[in-house]
Amino acid sequence: MWRKQCMTILEKMSRDLGLSEKYILSKINRSYIFYSKHFTYNKRGKKREVYEPSAELKLFQTWVNKNILVHYPVSIYATAYEDETSIRKNAYRHKDSSYILHTDIRHFFESITFKQVSEIFRNDYSEEDIQTILKIVMLNGKVPTGSITAPRIANRVMYDFDEELVDELSKIQKVIYTRYADDIVISSEEYIREDILQKIIELLKKYKIDVKINGSLVKKNFHDRMEIIDIGEKYDIPVRIDTYMYPSVRERTTPFNFHERLNPEDAAKARVEILHREMGDELFEQYAKQTIYLAEHTEEGDACPGHMTCRAGQSSFVVNWQGMIRSCIVLDQPSYDAFDTTDDFMTLWNKIVKETEEIKTSMECNQCKLRHVCNTCAAAAIAECGDSEGVSKYLCEYTKETVRNLKEFY
Repeated sequence: MWRKQCMTILEKMSRDLGLSEKYILSKINRSYIFYSKHFTYNKRGKKREVYEPSAELKLFQTWVNKNILVHYPVSIYATAYEDETSIRKNAYRHKDSSYILHTDIRHFFESITFKQVSEIFRNDYSEEDIQTILKIVMLNGKVPTGSITAPRIANRVMYDFDEELVDELSKIQKVIYTRYADDIVISSEEYIREDILQKIIELLKKYKIDVKINGSLVKKNFHDRMEIIDIGEKYDIPVRIDTYMYPSVRERTTPFNFHERLNPEDAAKARVEILHREMGDELFEQYAKQTIYLAEHTEEGDACPGHMTCRAGQSSFVVNWQGMIRSCIVLDQPSYDAFDTTDDFMTLWNKIVKETEEIKTSMECNQCKLRHVCNTCAAAAIAECGDSEGVSKYLCEYTKETVRNLKEFY
């Protein structure tokens, strides 16, 4: 790629940053003590460890980004973390496709190994320089989620995978491929063949990358629901299938039979079948009995509007592709510009918390005896009805049918 430098990485860093080599070494030789660990939660409530580097390590990692990693190629199919990329542009590439396959790389950064990272630099740097880089970008032999260099390292490690996968898929079927961070998206105008998924899994395993399958059931793939789980079991990978989907805006006022999504009866049936398959008999029996008990023994609630009960605006927020901070990805209010420096973050956060607390949900839902087993919330009400205090007929039927299907088992 380019000739090895006469100066070592350590010498160049010392010169550029105005810090002694001894000082830099004192930090990177014990980099593990210069990370603070904290936790974040995704929208499903799953906890994720994040390691934030100290100010000194951030400085060193930023230098590595700008002076080393920037020179390595990134696949044109990678649509995250690089200049001129965004989640919107990622989605845009698939806008004309009729079928989409989405799979998720498990523990994306943490699954990248010490060996994979060192191989990036093998042909361009001495062993001494490689060890210096690894001390700066790795933590306990892994790429830590939260580090400055993690995104670019991931894209460079995945370069060969992206290129090889596209080459292999082109031999099977005409598809569009993108990878947004850990999300692999394949789309096509035609039904995506199982060979495609098989090839993805084979290649991920070849590169020693963990994978899981995420899917959403609609009318077009309703009858494939058990086959999707079969594929997961065949290749020993976890599968998550969502049976409830928000409607499009135009579907809010149309009969369920005209929706692209499943009608509530089929969605509830599939939900129970999939949960039974995922949990196994013993765990599913416990879940079914608990859900039925809540449905039959919950007292009628207070005759007043409800409030937001999820983490949105309480312990979590989202920043959308436009840079707007919101309490929930579905809600359009409260909304504040992350790039507006008029207020600091804590001021914005306090405003979001206060305004989120003022969002009301349906009085009817707040009184319903099925409220503890129903998936409704302010966001779902807005998506279904256009109003946070609206009552979703779809979710009412979906919940009743779920309980009815559970009772058929026990």
